[in-house]
Amino acid sequence: MSRKRKKRTKKYFSNNTKKSRTKKTKHPYIDTSNPIILEERVFPIYGCDASGKTLVVRGTCFPLCNGYFMTASHVLDGDQNYPKFKMGFLNQISSGCVELYEFEICEQFIESDIAIIKCKDIYTKEKKPKSSPWITSKLKHFETVRAMGYPFGYDSTKKYTTARSFQGTKVGRMYYDIFGIKAEFYELSFQCLRGLSGACLFDEYYNIHGVISRNTKDELEIFRETEEIKKSDGSVNETVIRNETRFIGLAVTSKQIFNLNSKTFGMNVHDYLIQEKMH
Repeated sequence: MSRKRKKRTKKYFSNNTKKSRTKKTKHPYIDTSNPIILEERVFPIYGCDASGKTLVVRGTCFPLCNGYFMTASHVLDGDQNYPKFKMGFLNQISSGCVELYEFEICEQFIESDIAIIKCKDIYTKEKKPKSSPWITSKLKHFETVRAMGYPFGYDSTKKYTTARSFQGTKVGRMYYDIFGIKAEFYELSFQCLRGLSGACLFDEYYNIHGVISRNTKDELEIFRETEEIKKSDGSVNETVIRNETRFIGLAVTSKQIFNLNSKTFGMNVHDYLIQEKMH
């Protein structure tokens, strides 16, 4: 018996299924290659004395575009110990020290703890700052988050600056209303040490979700014991208390930042990022 052969039907593919061969235009500011090179994406802000001598790292900033950078507003709160500020670029070395730059404070949003600064001179060298894209979607619980910056980053004896990176998860979201700040924050599983303030909050794909701001500290009493100790000059009560302390890092959410109306940009931050194709 002969077997009947099944007819083969031709499959037709629309032109839409073909991969486009058109080259993507390279964005002048955003660079997604080598996102883990910290020194090209986050920059230390130094506190200096009246003569301009570097004393300490006050915080971290990161680039937007057109010479603008963003940081936490409280980083720029000067006092008698640190009346001046300078920005550093670790990939631009001069005489064995970090290259320092003067910058202009354009705008401070105290309630959101956000500041916009400007430094065009930093773009004149061969190695330029590299920006990262912003994203609208909200972080989910347990989603991986990263922050890169300069906590305790300056050794004044050796004049050496160290960049550091942190990784954890989003553990919550809260509305913070204290010390003149009224803003929405992400709660982070890691402690944001001094000097990390102003760094951008990344997801695991290095999209920006917010700006590192501060910590919350809460103490819960878990044990208390009072013991009477008799002494020659009279009895004394001695109390032993044990507390459990919680440190949670806080980052201003991108939603909060997007809604800020900027006089510098002439529009809100969200529209500016869209205009410059950073979002």
